[in-house]
Amino acid sequence: SLMGGGITKNEFDLLKELTTQIFSFCKSKFQKKMIATSSVLRMLNIYRHIKYLFGNSTPSVFEIGPGCGYLGALLMLSDIPYASTDITQAFYLYQNHLWDHITNNQLIELADEDNPNLIQQPSKKNPVHIPWWKFSALELNEIPKFNIVTVNHALCEMNKDALGFTLRIAKQMLAGEGNNKVFIFEGWGE
Repeated sequence: SLMGGGITKNEFDLLKELTTQIFSFCKSKFQKKMIATSSVLRMLNIYRHIKYLFGNSTPSVFEIGPGCGYLGALLMLSDIPYASTDITQAFYLYQNHLWDHITNNQLIELADEDNPNLIQQPSKKNPVHIPWWKFSALELNEIPKFNIVTVNHALCEMNKDALGFTLRIAKQMLAGEGNNKVFIFEGWGE
């Protein structure tokens, strides 16, 4: 391992790839040479938990409030099926463009009116991005199933009704067969 036993070679290679992708994305979209460091490194915590809990199997992950989208990008680069929603417009737009860049235009963007209202299951190569208005209108029979639901640094930022709704949807996403169902988060939020 590298850095005194802190980061493995595989993790370092993955972080290097993500940082390179973010750099090329920012250079092409914003004409700025930007390097994400601590925000990328921070996502390694949740990534490690997922790898620890699921080993070599490939879980499907749903993230609520992905912020800059770096956990999603890390999972996409690891071929882990991923879907997310965010209510913050600026983050949503950044996520959309970054993930489309990382996946070579394979992101399934459900804000696009040409896509159906039902949330699709993500695949290894086709992550799914769900606008808040479609997420908030989910009916019980429309809720896709996932192995993991994660909400990092956003739980305490929701009002009580939004939090209750989010937790009910997360419970339904994790319902069903199998024991490998996890609700995981790194921090509560402000």
